[in-house]
Amino acid sequence: MELRDKITWDRRLESGLPDARLSGSGRDRTTVVYAHALWERVFCANCGADGGLVTAGFSPHVFYVCDDCAARLGPPPGCAEADEP
Repeated sequence: MELRDKITWDRRLESGLPDARLSGSGRDRTTVVYAHALWERVFCANCGADGGLVTAGFSPHVFYVCDDCAARLGPPPGCAEADEP
């Protein structure tokens, strides 16, 4: 059972935003073993561009927008854009 399927995960933290990973059987095709861990490929929620990898078991919800879409569209409603340190 993944963290996102456990009863302790609060779906309100997702703010109604879609998960940026493939769902269903497509997820198996984008799971990678790297450094003795399972990683899942992330895609831009707007255009589908590659967004890198996140840990499969410890990322219950991932929302990602690529730099081009973020510059063009700005942050999603109810969200703020964070500056890089």
